[in-house]
Amino acid sequence: MTRTVALLMLFASFGAASAAETPPQKEDLMRKADPGFTEDTHNIYVTTWGEGGNSEEIRGMD
Repeated sequence: MTRTVALLMLFASFGAASAAETPPQKEDLMRKADPGFTEDTHNIYVTTWGEGGNSEEIRGMD
């Protein structure tokens, strides 16, 4: 029983540490290289899918 509690506490501490650390933001190289293209692409995406992103049907295809 003591081992189980110790293991659970160990696993919980790993989860807490990884949840607290946020990954660094990656630089959007495409937006930096050609902001006009990325803006046009974003506008087409929003026109097609709306601000909500992909529909549930499309996400289920992954």
